Amino acid sequence: MKQTINLKNAYEILLKCPVVEIEGRLLEIQLYDLEADPSNEFLSLSWTEKDEQFNEVNIIITFTEGDNKKCAIDGNVITLKSSEDKEDEDLTLYTPLFTEQISNSLFL
Repeated sequence: MKQTINLKNAYEILLKCPVVEIEGRLLEIQLYDLEADPSNEFLSLSWTEKDEQFNEVNIIITFTEGDNKKCAIDGNVITLKSSEDKEDEDLTLYTPLFTEQISNSLFL
């Protein structure tokens, strides 16, 4: 059931989830302090992919406080608005225990 939560509650949830999944990628989150400043970037996600010419391209998605005063959460998926294009991004949240299980299964 989808619920709307405020940024402080979303931040508290993110503190407990060091890994998220976005667009099929498992990523460690970079979480920064909340500062009660609408332009403050409190979260960033980054990864590298290859373009058509096989050049490495760094992708960075950031999230500001002002764009995410209210967030949607549905089960273990939180929806935040990115600061660049104001698109809603669905982040699947993973707890440390689940993250450890994933890491261990990769080495079996």
